[in-house]
Amino acid sequence: MPIKKLKPTPEIVASEYLNGDVLNDCMNIIDFLRANKYTPRHVAKNSWEVIVENKERTHTEKQILRRLRIFNDGTWTVTLHFFPEFNDRITDDEVKNFVWSNLDHNKTICHADANGMCPHKKTMDIFGKACADMCCCCQIKITNPTGDDLNHIKTLILTAKEIIKTA
Repeated sequence: MPIKKLKPTPEIVASEYLNGDVLNDCMNIIDFLRANKYTPRHVAKNSWEVIVENKERTHTEKQILRRLRIFNDGTWTVTLHFFPEFNDRITDDEVKNFVWSNLDHNKTICHADANGMCPHKKTMDIFGKACADMCCCCQIKITNPTGDDLNHIKTLILTAKEIIKTA
């Protein structure tokens, strides 16, 4: 019988590569996830995602946290999907500005063809502003978030969970 390879937890990797306030901020998000009964799932080296299932609909699961990634250079990132439903559910202007400031316009995971063209690119409405040529998998990416950014990330995660649960 093959031996199952153990995958590291984000807490272990964070404590190995991060220090000081950077470590505390990363642990803040990890503790938030655990406190809300989200289980980070290891997907690649030093990288985790969080998926939520809609129990009322079969085979309906979505990432509420696209990626929490810890780098060996002492930095970490959080990547979230932009759900179009955020437009109706997010009312806080600070959170809206946070999203706009951290949109990852160029590095999206999408369904690109062999020529790198995403067949789903379109103009997306992001909090009342038209954003042209956005991939269907538009992402919000933050490196070494601190202070209010951590709170905005938590708001987006909780809102994404609501969206998935009511889909």
